[in-house]
Amino acid sequence: MRRSIAYAFVYSVASGICSALVSSISKSYLWLASAEIATAVLLERIHFRWTRSILGHTPRTAKSFPWGELLLPSTVYAVARKIVADLPATVGTWFATEGISLTDMVATRDIAVLASAFVLRFFVLYPTWSALISFETWPSSRPTETSKEEHYSYCHILKLCYQKVLLRLIGLHLQAAGIMIGIEFGTYILYYFLLHIPTSPALA
Repeated sequence: MRRSIAYAFVYSVASGICSALVSSISKSYLWLASAEIATAVLLERIHFRWTRSILGHTPRTAKSFPWGELLLPSTVYAVARKIVADLPATVGTWFATEGISLTDMVATRDIAVLASAFVLRFFVLYPTWSALISFETWPSSRPTETSKEEHYSYCHILKLCYQKVLLRLIGLHLQAAGIMIGIEFGTYILYYFLLHIPTSPALA
C-alpha cells in the first residue's frame, strides 16, 4: 500500500514537472498536445509499477514484464484522454460562432458540450483506459505463440473492453444519473409543498 502511494506521488510530481517544462518552451497547441501525449507514454513505466503495486506485485515481477506490450495501449489511451479533454470545448466554440441568438446559442452550446463529452468518455476514453489496465495487470510470463495471438492482441483486448466494460459503465452512470434526478425531483416536490403550505393567521 505504501509503495502504491509512493508511485502515485512520483507519477503526479513527474507529470507536473514535465508539463511545466513543456509549457515554458512554447504555447502552441500542437506542441503542448504532442508533448502531453509523449510525456504520458514516457511515464508509463511508473504508471505500470503503480498499478502493479496496488495489486501487491513485487518490483521483480514488474521488471520481467515485456515493456513493448505497453507502448500501443499507453499511446492510444494518452491520445484518447487528450481528445476527450479538448474536443467538447472545441465543439462548444464552433456552436458559439454560428450566429445563433444568444439564448439559443448558450443552450445549444451546453447541450453539444455535454453530449460530446458523454459520447467521447464512454466510447473512447473508458475502453482505451480499460485496455491499458488490462495490459498492465496481465501476467508477466511470456505466453505461447497461440495464446499470444489470442490474448495479447490489443484489438482483441479493446474489443473485450467494449463488450464487457462499456455496458457496465453505462449502467453505473445511468444509475447515478437516475439517483441524481430522483433527488432533484424529490427536492422540487418538497420545495413546492413547503411553498404552498397555508400560513397561520397568528404567524402572519
